Amino acid sequence: MNGSYYILAGAGVAIMVLALLFSSRRSKRDRMPAAPQLNIEEVEATLQRFVLQIKQEKEAESEAFYKSNAQLKKELADAKGRLDKVERELAELRTARRQPASPDQQESSGEAADVLSMRERYRRVFELMQEGLGPDEIAKRLGAGRGEIDLILSLAKPREAGAANE
Repeated sequence: MNGSYYILAGAGVAIMVLALLFSSRRSKRDRMPAAPQLNIEEVEATLQRFVLQIKQEKEAESEAFYKSNAQLKKELADAKGRLDKVERELAELRTARRQPASPDQQESSGEAADVLSMRERYRRVFELMQEGLGPDEIAKRLGAGRGEIDLILSLAKPREAGAANE
């Protein structure tokens, strides 16, 4: 990287020297009054300022690059940490899901699910019963048979009693 800046500085010096040479030859040919010529010390001072400016710009750019690189590394480490945490949580959830629940829990949850599914399936029957209607009136309103309504209500009573005891 340092070599490229010196090459650019050298090219700049060469261009300036060539420009001075061409301008001096042109002025001699045209016999016009010559522009004040720069002496070598002024050219060297200008070149030194130019090289110094290039070095300062290079240092500023490299510092910005290193800061950006450090920040990206920090963000990457944070992201890796979050990923590890999520992977651990996922593994814990998978192992918890694989472990069977105790038989008592499975049985009680199964009965509760049965009661809930029956209630959902025959929701209208239970709503009418809670309103105080008898099986005959429920059968008439729903257009179902009296035996069907009796069966639904008789099956629901033991399950509700079992669910209420737990």
